[in-house]
Amino acid sequence: MTDPQEMLRRAGLKVTPQRLEIYEMLLQTRAHPGAQEVYEVVKEKLPSISFNTVYATLLSLQEKGLIQRLDVGQGRDRFDANTRSHVHLVCQQCGRVDDFGDSTPACISELLAEVRAKSRWKIADGTFTAYGYCPECRRAKDTEGPGR
Repeated sequence: MTDPQEMLRRAGLKVTPQRLEIYEMLLQTRAHPGAQEVYEVVKEKLPSISFNTVYATLLSLQEKGLIQRLDVGQGRDRFDANTRSHVHLVCQQCGRVDDFGDSTPACISELLAEVRAKSRWKIADGTFTAYGYCPECRRAKDTEGPGR
């Protein structure tokens, strides 16, 4: 099912113009925006929307399982409409967040299975985040040369 209105309804959410615009924006990006970025994009189409409405909507979409809220160690939440378990790559220089593949690699699935089996925790899901430098930042670092 890929109809955003139907997905909102099935999650038990009323389809409002604000909720639909926010959800569609997230479905159309792979950029993992923060709440402020979502607000700025949505405000172009819905000028009267408030930041508080955007943030509350993001939290309700996350609570209903329609989006993921990510904490990748940058002091702010990021949001992702890809709710399947998958790997995130985070640039330590510019903060860019990319997905690696469409689903969790087998080795991470195996690790989660082992954690479930050997811990006394009830593990619902797990994520893996790799930190490094995106291609653009790597190029910039490489062109700086040694000693700079």
